[in-house]
Amino acid sequence: MRKDENCPEPQKRQLAFQGVGRMLGSSSSSNTTAPGPSTSARPVTSAPTPIAGPVVNPNLPTTSLQLRLADGTRMVS
Repeated sequence: MRKDENCPEPQKRQLAFQGVGRMLGSSSSSNTTAPGPSTSARPVTSAPTPIAGPVVNPNLPTTSLQLRLADGTRMVS
């Protein structure tokens, strides 16, 4: 048997990342420039304007999402 032989692992080719980066909460339009610092005249203490949520039909089935965080805790929504 060849259990005692040291077989070298084949070297894997490393490819550069060729995907597209996305940020949570960003719009779905393709923005090729990185977001810069905000230059709005709005004070820092003001709250953002509320946005209406999605319309939910109570007659249709619903579901819940569960997120597991890196520290092991769960968030159910």
